Amino acid sequence: MTVRAQPHPTRHRTAGALVALTVGAAGLAVTATVAAYVHVHPGPTAIDRWGFSLLAPSPNSPFFRVVAWLGTIAALALGSIGAAMIALFRGQRLHARALACLVGPAAAAAVNGLLMKPVVHRLYVGELSFASGSVVVIAGVSTAWVLAVPRSIRPLMALLGSLAVALMIVAVVVMRWHYPTDALIGVPFAIGMVLVIDGAAGFLPNRQFGASRPGRALRPRSVTTQAPISRR
Repeated sequence: MTVRAQPHPTRHRTAGALVALTVGAAGLAVTATVAAYVHVHPGPTAIDRWGFSLLAPSPNSPFFRVVAWLGTIAALALGSIGAAMIALFRGQRLHARALACLVGPAAAAAVNGLLMKPVVHRLYVGELSFASGSVVVIAGVSTAWVLAVPRSIRPLMALLGSLAVALMIVAVVVMRWHYPTDALIGVPFAIGMVLVIDGAAGFLPNRQFGASRPGRALRPRSVTTQAPISRR
């Protein structure tokens, strides 16, 4: 009878971290490329003109103002903490992921507001606009929730997150808070930031997050031996 060896948990965890780092780096590379172009050509692009013609302005829409709340600091805090708690209580191996879900969306929002907006320096109605902070928040939190939930419901969570992100993109364009490209680029940037942080956290030893107790893990099992019975 042939017994197949089970894949080592650490090896599987490292492979997942490499995938997250690769996909996340690709998202950040796309963001950097578009940011460099917009820095040189800060005016509206063909995509912006098409988006504005497609979505009529409605700055006082009650519905889209409710949608815009999902891009606030309060929504960022609640969403990140919720995703981190789900990952934390799913199992000891996900403590590093819980840290990424907690830190990733906030890091994306901070880097966008403190670094990318001033460096790109694209103005819309007199305000720094690249990338949309509201889209960055909802895309980052949605990514954290997709990572945090069990695999069986990740497709559903990804669908719901995509719907929320799409509504936010429409909201900030309809209310004329941003150029359409400001809103669109927030998606690969936020996803890239969260995945890079999740991938980096995946290389941290489990023991740093309380996954195992070294004293208990290294304690050998006691073996009871029985003295041989002598023949008389």
